[in-house]
Amino acid sequence: MFLSPSPVFVLGDWTGKDGWAKKIGKRRQVPACFTADLRQKTRDPSFEFVIVMSILVTGGAGYIGSSVVRALLTAGEAIVVVDDLSRGVRASGLSQVTFVTGNCGDQALVGSLLDQHGVTCIIHLAGSGVVFDSVNDPASCYASNTAATRSLVELAARRGVQHFVLCSSGAVYGDAGLGALPEDTTPQPISPYGRSMLMSEMILQDVAMAGDFRYVILRGFNAAGVDPESLGGGAHAHPSTLLTRAMSVALRKSPVLDVHSAPRHTPDGTPLRDYVHVADLARAHVAALRYLRAGGASRTFNCGTGRGHSVLDVVRAIETHSGAAVPVRRLAPRQGDPAALIADTTRIRKELGWTPVFDDLGTIVSQALTATYRQGPVQTMTPAIVRLVAESGVSAATLKTLIARFAPARRPEATTIAAPAAAAADAEDASPDARESQPTRKLTIGMATYDDYDGVYFTLQAIRLYHPEILPDVEFVIVDNNPAGLCGPALRQLADSIPDCRYLPQGHIKATTIKDWVFRRARGRFVLCIDCHILIAPGALKRLIDYFNAAPDTKDLLHGPLIFDGLDGYATHFKPEWNGGMYGTWGTDPAGAEPDLPPFEIPMQGMGLFACRRDAWAGFNPDFRGFGGEEGYIHEKFRQRGGKVLCLPFLRWMHRFNRPLGLPYPNVWADRVRNYLIGFREVGWDTQPVIDHFRTLLGEQVWASVSDAIGPSLLQPETSAGGARISAASSAEPVV
Repeated sequence: MFLSPSPVFVLGDWTGKDGWAKKIGKRRQVPACFTADLRQKTRDPSFEFVIVMSILVTGGAGYIGSSVVRALLTAGEAIVVVDDLSRGVRASGLSQVTFVTGNCGDQALVGSLLDQHGVTCIIHLAGSGVVFDSVNDPASCYASNTAATRSLVELAARRGVQHFVLCSSGAVYGDAGLGALPEDTTPQPISPYGRSMLMSEMILQDVAMAGDFRYVILRGFNAAGVDPESLGGGAHAHPSTLLTRAMSVALRKSPVLDVHSAPRHTPDGTPLRDYVHVADLARAHVAALRYLRAGGASRTFNCGTGRGHSVLDVVRAIETHSGAAVPVRRLAPRQGDPAALIADTTRIRKELGWTPVFDDLGTIVSQALTATYRQGPVQTMTPAIVRLVAESGVSAATLKTLIARFAPARRPEATTIAAPAAAAADAEDASPDARESQPTRKLTIGMATYDDYDGVYFTLQAIRLYHPEILPDVEFVIVDNNPAGLCGPALRQLADSIPDCRYLPQGHIKATTIKDWVFRRARGRFVLCIDCHILIAPGALKRLIDYFNAAPDTKDLLHGPLIFDGLDGYATHFKPEWNGGMYGTWGTDPAGAEPDLPPFEIPMQGMGLFACRRDAWAGFNPDFRGFGGEEGYIHEKFRQRGGKVLCLPFLRWMHRFNRPLGLPYPNVWADRVRNYLIGFREVGWDTQPVIDHFRTLLGEQVWASVSDAIGPSLLQPETSAGGARISAASSAEPVV
């Protein structure tokens, strides 16, 4: 039986026999099970000991395992990894842990590790995880998964391990329907792999019930993507996975992608899967460990995003992000392949406080492509180079020169590969010189959108219908944040049907920073940036153009009063105060009561509508992720650059806030908190109120998950050069 897990320090100089007391300066770290023996040997009650609560991670060098090890190290855990390296890679980062090459089913080996390192928890990830390998060789699958798990669970119960986390699979559900599957769905696996994992679950449940330890079973769905911080390098997913095979075709390493049809009807005839980012899956294992340590009962949790994507969805996403075509060959359904496998994640979100950070297929694809580019030969990357360079803002001529220089001399044909038409056009747009040479308009009206065709349609058409007097002076820009989504083709067609309207796909960015692209691609001297679900009062846009004509060199950021849905009130500004996870609450100044009143200064305002001179745009921090965090921060940046934040009473607007069908884009707490922390630091504001607000709002359990995702470096309060904290409201007093 292990002693209390509270930390105790060895202040003496006794190393203990066999060298298993680990030295830390003048202290010693020892396994918890040896502390009583040490006290008896030293006969000195003043001696204190560091109790090492080691975690044994099986398969810790694998695709998922290396990410789990990284997440555990970030959480400050002591880790022992056992991996036979049949599928994993012992990367340099694993030098930070105790690594043993061996089979987790070897009871003599594992037993010695449990004793030597005082292991209190096992996280079991080792085994065979490829469904179609199991169909061809079921005996090996049962040996790697079921037999090894039986051996490990038996040993854990016998040696007094307290907690056990099993990385299982959604494959245990079989072909259970097209909807999201809750944990109480009756498992009916249809492949040897699914059956081997279900047997492993049953062994763990039965042994735990008869013994004295608790477990969490994590049914992971389709792990995908690359964890850029994983200790294994994060890029060694199995070569048979869809993402790996499709990228191979996009990078010209394979000629065609074989796509098997679904065994029954799905929207496009191909299987639907729930792709969960490997880093999010790793965080779920840390959350499970914390849950057990806090006294949580044995429990099974699904781990996915709750969103299904078809095989063809993945193909389209890779084509969008790589700039290369992925030819597809349709084949018959495969044995063991369900039509759909999508997680209901209600339980894990509620009980573990876990939410996926990378809850977007485009992000998963773009990160995986980036990692592949870094590893592969440059001649396989031409479409990707074209796309990335085009988005960086060079001219078409420079782009051709770069391609020629990157192509190897012995492969002259590679220099003749033409840039995709869209990428070349984007390159021309992005170049400042080329932009100036294009037909210009006085005002660019731009919007970023994420799967909101209706919003874009009615916003644009309302402007054209109710503001016809401005049309000769304006251009429209639609920046699509999810061009691989269902709305992408329709948005492109809409832009093509409207004069002076451009459609700009930018699916590689999933963040507030997408609004920067409106300014980067604008051809007008002035820019009005709006959300894609905005209505603007008649006459307001003409008056805005007149305002810019009268102040052509303005450095100011311009807003207008938000009109409430009932047309019975308005908000001229945000008051700089925290509420409900957002910095800023609506405030009303009588100075904005009538459209003809003069402009006046405000502290900040909601970012659904704002305008400025294109070259005066202050820009968002490029490290922002996801959505949120711009209010207050961007306004302070304008002030620090010598501008003001003004409310123009005539610039009245309405905003659709209600989303009865839910948000189409990922909106997670970790991204929002991280953006606030980064933004506040950039402008020199105190970050402690950010931390205090979200800790109180989310509660300690959810906050622990969020803070894990953010990392420790951003959570240290920022101070000014003199050591005093800076108030976020110091530079702009709220208007009451």
